This record gives sequence, structure tokens and C-alpha cells, in this order.
Amino acid sequence: MTTFRTLQKSDLGVIIPMMREFYALDNYPFDFHAAEQLFNEFIENPTLGKAWLIYDEEKVAGYFILTFIFSFEYKGRIAF
Repeated sequence: MTTFRTLQKSDLGVIIPMMREFYALDNYPFDFHAAEQLFNEFIENPTLGKAWLIYDEEKVAGYFILTFIFSFEYKGRIAF
């Protein structure tokens, strides 16, 4: 069964290596320490968005990040 769990600071050791693998698919540069700092800021400020780990049974299978932005065209806050 697939389940989702809200990302916590204690999960950074799991999600950051997954992000590095994702970036590597397109040879996109990756800075581990910058990612760690950004995730800490993201988690500490819920107005920026939300993130979840995706589980297949008990094993982490991926992650999902939703960020909030303000749009005049869409009349307020939207998610990306």
C-alpha cells in the first residue's frame, strides 16, 4: 500500500540523496549543503509549502514537494 508522511528535519538524510539522484538524471548541478539549508528553511516556514515522503509499504519510494506562490492572475496563493 502507498502512503504519504509529512517531511520532517530528521528525514533530510533520506530526501537529499534522492534529490541528488533526480538532479543527476539531467546532469543538473547539485549542492548538498545548499539543499540542506533550503530544506531546513522550507520545513521551518509552512507558508512556503509542504513536502511528503512517499512510502511503498515500509520503504521510502519517493518524495513530493508542493510550493506556494502568490499570483495576481489566479487571484491569490496557488501551489506549484
